[in-house]
Amino acid sequence: MQTQSNPASRIHSILKAALGGDQSQRMLEVWATAFEIKEANDIEVVRSLIAMSEAIEEVKRLIETNPNLNHQRYLACLAPIKTAVAPLYLHATRQQVLTANVTPEVLTRLEFCDEELSRYYSEEAVTAEELASIIHATNDLFDMVAKSVQDPTLRVVLLEGLEKIRIAITLYRIHGAKGLKSSLQNLLGVVFTEQAALNGEATKNADLLGRLAALLDKLDSFSAKALRIHKALTKPVRFLLSCISEDEATDNESAMSPSDVVET
Repeated sequence: MQTQSNPASRIHSILKAALGGDQSQRMLEVWATAFEIKEANDIEVVRSLIAMSEAIEEVKRLIETNPNLNHQRYLACLAPIKTAVAPLYLHATRQQVLTANVTPEVLTRLEFCDEELSRYYSEEAVTAEELASIIHATNDLFDMVAKSVQDPTLRVVLLEGLEKIRIAITLYRIHGAKGLKSSLQNLLGVVFTEQAALNGEATKNADLLGRLAALLDKLDSFSAKALRIHKALTKPVRFLLSCISEDEATDNESAMSPSDVVET
């Protein structure tokens, strides 16, 4: 795993993984292998290809923020790559799609983008073990919420928030830690909007709230490390912990406002 990463380097890595092999193989199977999807599932492959298109647009945006670059020269590689990742061609062959569009020149220009972005935009790599720990914690909490939360509204919004985290983990090789940070912010929003329901849940499900607080903190630490930013999370975790504490929290500690959800 690379020690640093940016959207161009992630796209390059996936394209290199997809280029080699039987030229007559269908792109559905090619992408499933490149994205490390266990089965050639159309929905998961298409989701990953859409994420690739979003990453391509991010490369374009980041390169264009530097007025000193020849944008046309750097970005000439993106159009053929975007054609190659179009879900429309899932049943075409590797030869027809990847080999025809992602030429050595295209890859070289993408490497130039990578080199330029690495000067000022990069992420610290995280280990497979760190990702696995988040997957394990998220899956365990998902199962617990599905089985034990009685409030139907709270159950649905928590499950939706946890599913967004699972998707962000699946797409980590494409979006990097920014996707996880976005899913963290979404779950923090759930904690803010569902304060009353979570407080009621505390009397009969303290373990769930403790695990939710631990997952939020783990995601925040993960994102902060990868993106080299300060941890954003303060009062949401304190609120959850106050719900399962024997001592009543003061109004200032337990009540949250929107500005407390993510502090910058």
